[in-house]
Amino acid sequence: MSKRNVHIPIYKRSSYFFYSDSVRSEVTAANLLCLCWGGIGQIMIKPFKALSNEERAHWDGKAVDDVERYEKEMAVFEKMHGSVIHQTPLFMYATSVRSNVKAVHPTANSERIDKICSYRFKVLPKEEIDYWQSSAL
Repeated sequence: MSKRNVHIPIYKRSSYFFYSDSVRSEVTAANLLCLCWGGIGQIMIKPFKALSNEERAHWDGKAVDDVERYEKEMAVFEKMHGSVIHQTPLFMYATSVRSNVKAVHPTANSERIDKICSYRFKVLPKEEIDYWQSSAL
């Protein structure tokens, strides 16, 4: 896999992202049987959705600040390097094969299709992976 271009600003984060970062260690410690990423996420989203407007305002404010940070950093980056679209090799590959995967697996949900695309990408020959890496930023 290609490494992330360290010069590209980190993408703007949502209020849920900030909330989950603040409670992840506590939730993980309390739910050791659900250590998979999706399991912990499902546990964290419920209290986040239950936050009152006043409690949610704190996290929304952090997200607004982060959007401003991202836009400033991106403006500087684009001034120096030109316009950029954030696409990883896996994303580009998955986008190109997704309709074929859906046709072969018509009952698969979106998450399952993503997993199939990811698996197929990981087992590609090195030459094809190199092609997708050179196509990505």
